[in-house]
Amino acid sequence: MKRFKGFKILGPALIVILISVILANLKVVPFVADVYGVVAEYAIPLSIAMMLLSVDLKEMVKLSEKPLFAIGIAAQSVGIVTLIAGIIFAPMIDWE
Repeated sequence: MKRFKGFKILGPALIVILISVILANLKVVPFVADVYGVVAEYAIPLSIAMMLLSVDLKEMVKLSEKPLFAIGIAAQSVGIVTLIAGIIFAPMIDWE
């Protein structure tokens, strides 16, 4: 699949979803089946755990410093704005 540029752009997860939608609409596979619940309950969490086990943690920490800092700043700004809005608008709320 790496030979075809379209597959590389879409990624494996989206390709599998598109193929399953097409097969379901062509009535090759059923829309509803008991096995889908088994896949959702067991296979998906297992695959996520397997992907996480292959992560290079040192590289991930290096790559995630700036985004985590940005999320922290965003969370602090939301907290500050909420506090200020609470102080301003609290007298206008009927608390009874």
